[in-house]
Amino acid sequence: GQLAMLYFDDDDVTKARAWADKALALRRKTPEAYFTAAFIALGDEDEKRAQELLGHALELNPKSGRAWAGKGLALMFGGEFAAAEVALERAVEHMPQHIGTWHALGWCQMMRGELDAAEASFQKAYELDRAFNETHGALAVIEILRGKGNRAQRRADTALRLDPNSL
Repeated sequence: GQLAMLYFDDDDVTKARAWADKALALRRKTPEAYFTAAFIALGDEDEKRAQELLGHALELNPKSGRAWAGKGLALMFGGEFAAAEVALERAVEHMPQHIGTWHALGWCQMMRGELDAAEASFQKAYELDRAFNETHGALAVIEILRGKGNRAQRRADTALRLDPNSL
């Protein structure tokens, strides 16, 4: 399961899938095998299968930030934004230094129309890494939604300076 997770983190989905399948065939299961298989299922647009796998991962380790993040993403993909927000809040509770999870929470909150909460989540990501272009882009979107075009433009310009292919 851990090898599957490492391959997944290295963007080698083929090997990640193979190792997750091998790990899930074993009698002794690991949360890493389940949540890696779940993230692969999300990539395959099978949020139902992902939910099932993440449920097993959370049974084995209810403090798995990755499993909570996956659950939040699966719920978001299924349009269940309130439940997704709860799951993503649990994820950042267990992985407070993971910028991507703060982003997922922020986008979920934005989808729910909770702009202040979304901004707070993106600000937390900003505190973790001030040079992460996606944070500047996300904050630009919030400024656009608030009708603050000039502020949005400045944030978007910063995002594009950090990564010209980002926005």
